[in-house]
Amino acid sequence: MLSNRELQVLELVRNGYSNVAVAERLNLSVMTAKNHMQNIRRKLNARTRGQAVAEARRQGLLQGSQEE
Repeated sequence: MLSNRELQVLELVRNGYSNVAVAERLNLSVMTAKNHMQNIRRKLNARTRGQAVAEARRQGLLQGSQEE
């Protein structure tokens, strides 16, 4: 359902990264990071970043513990 890049973005968001930090970490523009988050929220039927993370966990898309 989610692309590999969207999963990368969502993992970073789960770890508390902002759109700016996601963009820097993945070498993207901030707009591209925002677009990925918008697509993730749409695909997971989530209104917020937190809801997207929770739904991804529920669906088994996010595994393991958070990064330090």
